[in-house]
Amino acid sequence: MNQSAMLIRRASSADAPLVVLNCFGDEGEAVAQELDKLVDHPYSLLAITVSEWNIDLSPWKAPAVFKGEPDFGFGADEYISELVNDIVPSVCEEHGLNPRNIHRRLFDGRIVRIVFFI
Repeated sequence: MNQSAMLIRRASSADAPLVVLNCFGDEGEAVAQELDKLVDHPYSLLAITVSEWNIDLSPWKAPAVFKGEPDFGFGADEYISELVNDIVPSVCEEHGLNPRNIHRRLFDGRIVRIVFFI
C-alpha cells in the first residue's frame, strides 16, 4: 500500500468528528472549503491520497473499465485494515484527536467502507 495522509483541517475540539477522505491528489483543501460552506459543526478532515485507486479500494478482482487502465485488484481489506489500525490512530495521536465514536459500514461482517469517524 502506498498512501499519504494529511490532516487538512483540525477542529478546535479534540472530540469533534474526523472525516476521512480518499483522494486522487491534493483536492483535500478544496473539499474542506466546500464542507465549510455546508457544515455548521466543527470537524477535522484527514485526506488520504491513494496511489493505486483501482487496486487499493476494490474488494475483488475485476477487469478495467477503461482501456489502458489497470484491472481492479482486491486490496480493500488490506487498505481498510491499515486505515483503521495504523493511519487513523497515528494521526489522532500525533494531532491530539479523540473522536467520540467510530462509525463503519459493514457488509457480511467485514468493514468495506469507512464513511467517517465521529
